[in-house]
Amino acid sequence: MLARLSAIFQFAAVLCVLGHSGTAIAASPFDDAKTDWRMSDALNTAAKGGALAVNGNVRLGVELTGAEREASLLRGGDGRVAQFQGGYIVAGGKGGDDLRITGKHMSLYIRVRDPQGKWNAPLLSHFAPDDKLADLLYGSDTANLQMGFRETKRGAGGRSLKFQWRTSPWEDRVRPEILNTSEKFRTDRPDYRNGILRVAAPMDLVGPCDWHDVIVRFRDANLELFVDGVLVDEEWPHGGLYRFEGPLLIGASVKDGKPVAGFNGMVDHLAIWNRALTDDEIQRLSGGKEQVAKRAIEILGPESPTPQYWRPRGPNAWIGDCMPFYHDGTFHFYYLFDRRHSQSKWEMGAHQFGHASSKDLVHWDYHPLALPITAQTEASLGTGLCVFHDAKYHMFYIPHNRRGYFKDSPWLGDTIGVATSVDGIHFTKSATPCVSLDYRTGGDINPNVVYDAAGKRFVMVIDRRRFVSTNLADWKETKEFQNIPPWCCASYFDWNQWHYYTAWQMVQKSRQPIGSAAWQGAAGLGDALFCPQVAEFTGNRRLLVGFVDDGQWGSYAAFRELVQHPNGDLGTKWVAEMIPPAGEKASLPMVRVEGKATANDGKVRLDAKTAPAAAALTDMPQNARITLRIRPEAGVKEFGLVVRSSGKAGRGMELKVVPAEKAIKFNLVPAASMPAGAVRSLRNVDGLAETSTIDLIVKDDLLDVCVNDNRTFIVRIPSGGQQLGFFARGGAVTFDDIVIRPLLQK
Repeated sequence: MLARLSAIFQFAAVLCVLGHSGTAIAASPFDDAKTDWRMSDALNTAAKGGALAVNGNVRLGVELTGAEREASLLRGGDGRVAQFQGGYIVAGGKGGDDLRITGKHMSLYIRVRDPQGKWNAPLLSHFAPDDKLADLLYGSDTANLQMGFRETKRGAGGRSLKFQWRTSPWEDRVRPEILNTSEKFRTDRPDYRNGILRVAAPMDLVGPCDWHDVIVRFRDANLELFVDGVLVDEEWPHGGLYRFEGPLLIGASVKDGKPVAGFNGMVDHLAIWNRALTDDEIQRLSGGKEQVAKRAIEILGPESPTPQYWRPRGPNAWIGDCMPFYHDGTFHFYYLFDRRHSQSKWEMGAHQFGHASSKDLVHWDYHPLALPITAQTEASLGTGLCVFHDAKYHMFYIPHNRRGYFKDSPWLGDTIGVATSVDGIHFTKSATPCVSLDYRTGGDINPNVVYDAAGKRFVMVIDRRRFVSTNLADWKETKEFQNIPPWCCASYFDWNQWHYYTAWQMVQKSRQPIGSAAWQGAAGLGDALFCPQVAEFTGNRRLLVGFVDDGQWGSYAAFRELVQHPNGDLGTKWVAEMIPPAGEKASLPMVRVEGKATANDGKVRLDAKTAPAAAALTDMPQNARITLRIRPEAGVKEFGLVVRSSGKAGRGMELKVVPAEKAIKFNLVPAASMPAGAVRSLRNVDGLAETSTIDLIVKDDLLDVCVNDNRTFIVRIPSGGQQLGFFARGGAVTFDDIVIRPLLQK
């Protein structure tokens, strides 16, 4: 009894606080809940929301003991639960009016457990026999969750818990003009037509057999799913709640007009609010701040010390377009925060601007979102860039109004937005666009802003249109500056009397500044990075950042340092401060695989003049740094490495050097295992017929390569193989100074 009273007093004490708005909130979040079902008895006398009608094998009032009971009491429960063994509960009576919630704010909380970890049955749905979209919370598989390598490795083939949010059909919310545009394809998608969005939690990540505090929070522009207080998924809705009403089925769904049960587990508590819970309330309902922090590490893993080879924590979170910026000794890494590989918000993207920063490229701070989605009419905050002027940071972006065509949007076509900040961290969006183009037919019009020093004005490049401004606020269209390439996601920078305009892998160089530049085509960078941009850094350095181009939108961030040649051409090398630390040199056994191969410590020679030759190092660590020198003999046709090879069959990632083509080709072998976007080549590499140095980082599902400290290339790589293969065809080649060290960062 004393333990129970202590827990109750703890819960009451932490709840007597003020909300974020500064106004008093209820002593307990449950005080103003629209429904608050305890599982003590059928009459629900301990809470509110109406009686509970038990159907089939369900036991109410099952007493918890020990730590389970304490956890229930701490969260405002009473230590008694409903035990489901295939039955279900009807909650809320027959009318449904008492449970009806409309508008753009709602919260739902359920404390639930599936002791067998199956999560293969419905948990909560509207009892509406005529409604085929009445499910709210249900178990499902993890297919199509767009999870990353580390998450699938932890929970491949597992189950998930999904919440289905619903608003009115698309015709009620979207302008009919969409049918005459490139966005018409959305109307073919059932979820778009029906106003359905889903958020999901992979249960293998959170602990499939444990008790979980599951909270859904809908607050206007955001839909969030928390498990144990940890944000595991989110979406970005448009519209208000539709047919969110009672009665509800707990532990069942409706099929062919009848309840269908199947849940075998326990429910401690179920509550619904017609408001958004605060962050503090979510933490309290999930065991408190310390417990939530502990669960965040367990579910999401620790934060990376560096954004090199990084993506944000979250099962389906990714890095999109990168917008690096440097000012006053600080390197700012702005990027598009992505979920679902740009499939969020009915494939509109729903991107937001994330932010990390560093003064030395070693120690990094991860900041709150620089530009979050704050209005339902924002389809996605598209790529722009940051400019510092008049003691303020100005962030330019495109809200992609065209993708939505929402009736309540203040602008039908695309516009260019701007947000300002005094610290580069907290930005305030302007209420009106700085440029309105009213594009309606498709195609991105991402803004690029450069400074014309001669005219003391800024130039905004949007496709083939140009605008000028002296204050970054008032823009006027001009016919000048047609010499600037019409590229999107571009960078303009000066470096050692050269002026550069770059986008993707394209580079233009000039001895004249932007206003009078006579551009010359320069050698392309050739790295496998999507939408990279460039920013300066301390010490007259230039850094390039993009995300790994692996055939999907959104991936891992990759940082490069630019190398400048005497003729103004550019190359890339690794950023020294961001190379993952590695341990001591590993001594690995060598095996002969094929043909004439000799090997000793740190050296392999293959004589393939008459027949192919190959050898392999075995017992390779999965994550490692590999350095070596390659000395081809005259006339050799091709040679290279197979990373994470699984034996004589050669499975793994092949790096094939073809000197005659000045190319290094990256191929998954066998070819039949090749995923989309995996076949890549690094072209125009000089000196491959001569001695070259190769540096490789193998980390999780990435392979990063640096050749002669001048060219880089990064690809996705399969896991599993424990050999490093060497091969040659049509000649002889020596691999020496081979050093393999396991990475120390997990």
